[in-house]
Amino acid sequence: MTGPGTGQAPYLSVITVQDHRYLCPTRGKWTADGRVCAEPLGADVCRGCFEEQAYLRGVYALTQERLAAVRRMRAVVVLSRYMKRELAGAGVPGWRMAVIPPFVHGLDRGASPERGPCLLFAGRLAASKGVHDAVAAWRASGLDLPLVFVGTGSARAALESEGHEVLGWVDHVRLSRLYRAALAVLMPPRWQEPFGIVGLEALTLGRPVLAWESGGIAEWHPGGPTLAAWGDEAGLARAVVAAVAQGRAEPPGGFEREALMARLLAVYRSVAGSARPGRLGSPRGSDRI
Repeated sequence: MTGPGTGQAPYLSVITVQDHRYLCPTRGKWTADGRVCAEPLGADVCRGCFEEQAYLRGVYALTQERLAAVRRMRAVVVLSRYMKRELAGAGVPGWRMAVIPPFVHGLDRGASPERGPCLLFAGRLAASKGVHDAVAAWRASGLDLPLVFVGTGSARAALESEGHEVLGWVDHVRLSRLYRAALAVLMPPRWQEPFGIVGLEALTLGRPVLAWESGGIAEWHPGGPTLAAWGDEAGLARAVVAAVAQGRAEPPGGFEREALMARLLAVYRSVAGSARPGRLGSPRGSDRI
């Protein structure tokens, strides 16, 4: 095998791309002026999201290096068809990518509710994850339910100052009890969500998820009135009411641990047994979720 930067054969390697750091040097395909970014990586495109151009040059160069490394891989595992499209637009060959979503693990499926009924937000407490949109939708819904936050981040102090219950990070056993207490889980990310494992966890425990159609969310979300268009604040408020009225949600199919692990192992075995890069399989084997 040849080394990095030689322009010759790719490494005999597999990488799993879980987020945008190989594609976007800043906010996860969410621009500084509040739009979804549909443009491929480019200095002119990215300039508007940075106030300090010297910082942009450094971060942009690092992002380019990461993307170049991904392009040299023999196989690239991504979590959603959305991420495959993004990487393909950045020059990673589609036939070298396999879409293998994550599976739920560590939850206590027999857990009892830890507290009284509530609405729940779980994840990094930042504007990019939609914490402020979740609060606005909760208020607009008029529902007499507390909004509880699990996680931490830059928005935590503001949420606590507003009187919200913020629990910080918790383990999966306690998180299971909180999911069971929630009448609905809010998930309105402003950035383009690469997958959104919190939503799959909530659905697995029968909790409806109200979300914006961001990134790969529609690939596991059942749709209907609990899925609002990205940025539709009024639609998100209606989705809160719809989610609570819905009651129990049905877990989606196609995310079974054994099947997904078998697909992941097949990718590694394919690469390990081949001296030359080859296609990772048909859509049924590599793209289907």
